[in-house]
Amino acid sequence: MALIFETDLRMVTAILERLPDSAAGKTCVFEPEDPKRAVGLNVLDGEDPDLVVDHVVSVFKRIYESAWGPRTDDIMRAACLTLSQVPGTTLAEVPLLLTNREWRAELRSQHHLLGHSRELATFWDWYEHLGEQNRAQNTAPLMNKIRAFTLRGPVQAVVGQARPKLDVEELVEEGGLLLVRIPKGTLGEDTSRLIGSFVVARVWQACMRRARRPEASRAPVTLYVDEMHSYLALPRSFEDMLAEARSYRLALVLAHQHMGQLDRAMREALGANARTKVAFTCSPDDAAVLEKHFRPYLTDYDLANLGRFQAACRPCIGGAHGPAFTLQSQPLGPGISGRAQAVREESGRRFAEPRARVEAAIAQRQGEIESRAREIVRRSAAQFAAQPPAQSPRRGSRAGCGVP
Repeated sequence: MALIFETDLRMVTAILERLPDSAAGKTCVFEPEDPKRAVGLNVLDGEDPDLVVDHVVSVFKRIYESAWGPRTDDIMRAACLTLSQVPGTTLAEVPLLLTNREWRAELRSQHHLLGHSRELATFWDWYEHLGEQNRAQNTAPLMNKIRAFTLRGPVQAVVGQARPKLDVEELVEEGGLLLVRIPKGTLGEDTSRLIGSFVVARVWQACMRRARRPEASRAPVTLYVDEMHSYLALPRSFEDMLAEARSYRLALVLAHQHMGQLDRAMREALGANARTKVAFTCSPDDAAVLEKHFRPYLTDYDLANLGRFQAACRPCIGGAHGPAFTLQSQPLGPGISGRAQAVREESGRRFAEPRARVEAAIAQRQGEIESRAREIVRRSAAQFAAQPPAQSPRRGSRAGCGVP
């Protein structure tokens, strides 16, 4: 199985035009901005709710790290754990859960839905005892992030599908191709990073589940990520991810443009765990940093003065570093006319739903929740109105003294 992250439409089309016939039927093209079709990804669905929710919360935390406090983390985790136990709900229902008191009361009346742990029940006890103003203040930092994400039409059509056709684990086992295009220009940088990180997290979960089987029976999986610093936001450290990937037979091909895009921890993790390194022409500053990985065979001058389509490579051979060398990449051969469109159409039939139908289903699902909540309010009001007024003692009487 191969998973390819790419933001450039031309590159995606070039890949699709060159797919062999055997790959066309098991290729999923994941393009959230498609106005007609939507490939779904229910990020709260999974065998292990704790692991799934840990990944979801960690993705948000890493992307909004400077504005993500312990209270926001606590509320997001409790909301996601709750919804992971409510059939037919998704990440799109988090704002509704936090703002609709009647729906929360309905869920709490069904104890098995909020019985994940005593701590979760304690959280909702605390949440319900907050006043409206305090509740709004506590949830505001989360709501402005989750709403900015889920209220986007393309995003809601992806994460709002409760039962999507795409089964990432099945695609991994069948040796399929998942081609993800998430352009930052139209989706926004934060939204693009969130969607991409959720897809990576789902692939990581699928690979982790394979750890129960003998290594020889695990089919190899390759993850190709352009702009890798934007999409690798898992709970564990980047260094641990690189080290563990080999045990899951997950190969990583990670690309970025310059060293300034990587923080210190990521640079050190790549230096230690990315065994084979390939560098195209780079700036003198980056060449000075990369030289230590290529010397004594190549210098910083060599790395900064590579020709067009020329690259330097320091390979890993038999678990050890081989000598560095330069290479010349070859131009792409001609694509197959009409292949890209045919693959997209087949992908839409197998893995996507019509976007209009998805949006209507989400509106209906959330409308039914709000309708039930209004009915609860109406019945409560009717019951209160039907109660006889309390009898107050007559003025001047001595209640309980037996005096007429």
